[in-house]
Amino acid sequence: MNIFEKVLWAVDLEKDVNPTIKIIGKRNKEFGNSMIILHVLPKELENSSFKDKVQKTVKNELEEIKAKLLEYNDNEITTKIVFGNAVDSIIDISIKENVNSIIINTGDVDNDDKDKLGLNAHKVIRFSKKPVLILSDSKPKNKNLVVCSVDFSEPSAIALKDAILHAKKTNARLEVISVFEPIEVASRRLVRLGFNAGEENNQNYEAYKSEFKEFLKGFNFLDVNYEPVLLAGDPHKEIVDYAKKAAILFIGSSGKSGLQRIFMGSVAEEVANALPCSVVYIKSEELFKLKIPSNISDLETFFAQGNKLSDLGFYDEAIEQYKQCLNINEMHLPSVVALSRLYKKQNNEGLATYYDNLYKSIQVQLNNWKIEEEIRRKTNLK
Repeated sequence: MNIFEKVLWAVDLEKDVNPTIKIIGKRNKEFGNSMIILHVLPKELENSSFKDKVQKTVKNELEEIKAKLLEYNDNEITTKIVFGNAVDSIIDISIKENVNSIIINTGDVDNDDKDKLGLNAHKVIRFSKKPVLILSDSKPKNKNLVVCSVDFSEPSAIALKDAILHAKKTNARLEVISVFEPIEVASRRLVRLGFNAGEENNQNYEAYKSEFKEFLKGFNFLDVNYEPVLLAGDPHKEIVDYAKKAAILFIGSSGKSGLQRIFMGSVAEEVANALPCSVVYIKSEELFKLKIPSNISDLETFFAQGNKLSDLGFYDEAIEQYKQCLNINEMHLPSVVALSRLYKKQNNEGLATYYDNLYKSIQVQLNNWKIEEEIRRKTNLK
């Protein structure tokens, strides 16, 4: 059972890939996925006399990367070389292979460099519907901190759902930030009409604060160490400054206000330029996609899957697995206990009590059978 089944690493061989190999290797181990390592060569080389030599050299480099990744685990890794436009090729292959995400490595960058990504990376972020993960090689100040920026749009809702799951899986702290953008300058005409920017900002801030609170009510933060943080100021500056202390930032790549402008033309683009940490850009597709094997029939496998799903926070899905166990053996006490525990987490006291009572009933029945068996055994001895 995987939640991060397949990723596409669009590797830039002009950059140092070794730091990225370490990051990806650890990520593979955490989430258990297969990977496609892709390198795109210019279309002009396809009919060049240098084609075979270049292709052979690149193939060897990709195989070296593959070998290093396999030192972390034995997940399926394939290499792929294509000729064409880099951005179009990356996006096309991500769709055909139905990957969870596209990974782009930054390599070594100058901390003073205003743009830490190349033009192609920016275009992939802008045009891909798949989640794009930009891996920063810089050491995070807090490797156990996940930050998610939300603006109440659908992409930011998807980003927050993924951030919650990531925090659960990695036992990290999650800080959910949202930025209120105050009115800085009012026109003279508005001032003459009695417009007061300070009063307006106070009212808008309180309304934004309430919207933030309502937005968070739609998410399941059970078993997550999280904190909502409301910031005020210029959105991209506030997000970049805040994310500098994090290991990874989740952000929706389109938005509606403040973060409410055309997002990729402003906030997300500026975040990509600054790259305060590793960043996941989310549009319409989730980063983590749950895939549960359906071709199983034994109790032990159902129960093991239920435990994994429960650990990941997929409580409804875990409940279904435990119920499958009871379909096979209606007196399977570990499943009954697990069902009671999950329903309590979901504040469903009615069903939690039902399974608590079922546990007691099964115990009584098992004890009765044990007594009956002991009586029969003693009777037979006589």
